Amino acid sequence: MRMLQEISLFKCQVLKPMPLLSLVAKTEGSVQQLNLTECYDLDTGSLSTLCGRLPHAKQLVFSRCGVDDTVLRVIGKTCLSLKSIFLTGCSRITPEGLLCLGSCISLEGISFPATTNDEALVHLSKHLLYLLVANMAGARHVTGVGIASLVLKCSLLRTLNISDCRAIDDTAFCMKELEPVAPAEPTAPEGAEVPETVAEPPPQPSTSSSSIIIPLMPAPEESINHPIECPPVQHASYSQCPPMVPPPIWSLRILNAQCVPLTDTAITSIAKHCPGLVNIDLSHNGLVTDVGVSVLSRRCPLLATVVLQQCTQITDVALHHLAVARADFSIMTTVMETSRLRESTTAAESLNEDGVCRMKMVDVFGCALVTTAGVLELIGKRPIEHINCSQAIQTALQEIPGYPQVLNGAKVFSVRSNF
Repeated sequence: MRMLQEISLFKCQVLKPMPLLSLVAKTEGSVQQLNLTECYDLDTGSLSTLCGRLPHAKQLVFSRCGVDDTVLRVIGKTCLSLKSIFLTGCSRITPEGLLCLGSCISLEGISFPATTNDEALVHLSKHLLYLLVANMAGARHVTGVGIASLVLKCSLLRTLNISDCRAIDDTAFCMKELEPVAPAEPTAPEGAEVPETVAEPPPQPSTSSSSIIIPLMPAPEESINHPIECPPVQHASYSQCPPMVPPPIWSLRILNAQCVPLTDTAITSIAKHCPGLVNIDLSHNGLVTDVGVSVLSRRCPLLATVVLQQCTQITDVALHHLAVARADFSIMTTVMETSRLRESTTAAESLNEDGVCRMKMVDVFGCALVTTAGVLELIGKRPIEHINCSQAIQTALQEIPGYPQVLNGAKVFSVRSNF
């Protein structure tokens, strides 16, 4: 039992606490992964005791179960090597309870509950310097202030899911420049030598004067109300900390912004600061126009997936810009140097000598202004695997002269239409 490292009890809705606690006790702390999704019968006391016996936990999946602030307090004191935690659907958690996760400095992925707010994000972004994935789908109390703090301070952030966060607007992304934000300096143990100097930040790129400056004004630490006792933040050694100054562009590779009212101004800022962007989902956003897609296609040469479902202002012009987009090899060196992650590297390998990147999917479901001509231009000029034009084009693709050879010649694996 000492070698048991993973326990998965997914949807075990009749699970009783005593057998589980007994099992975990026999492992003597060897368990690294625990999945208790929808295990409704486990009360707060049992979950707290359980987490207290997992000092080496790397992944905790507590989606839609009875986790509350008390359990998070135990996790913050015990699971200091935690890499990822899933709290989706945990309605008992408050923003104050989330502050306790700040002591888990190794966290790389968090799935936030819907109760998350800006105060929690501002606090966590100061301590979770290694965060790669942040999923806050449905967190309707989060605004641009919280997102901007997360994006600026968590300089390794790869994936950001803000779908259905309807309080977010352009203030999250429309910034004149990325100001270097130094993470909170580690507190050295007593008697330890503190480095005397810090490397100077690299020069920041020049930006357009037409952009908007959105100052961040997080609440001061003393003003945050702490109804529960949070463990002190344990900082890593100096040799383990990321650079004190983040790179001049964001590391963001995947952005899911369904139902978020972003305008072309915000999309332009995202494209400008995220040239390594690979996947973007802007579904159900009536403010997105061909202008925003045009900028994305020019500034993000590695785009592989573009989802524009029900973006009612999208027309053939957007597909034209995607079709003729070519990578500027003069900026590819910068993109690859700042890309630490597999998604961008894989996409870059698909670039041909003309600077064309193979696309995985373009989804224009429900874009009524898109026509057959626009779809055929995209197919003819850009290697692509999948186009979803259901409820968009007004002519059945099967009626096009030369079908299906015209599609196969363009290496389109699947084109779906309801017409």
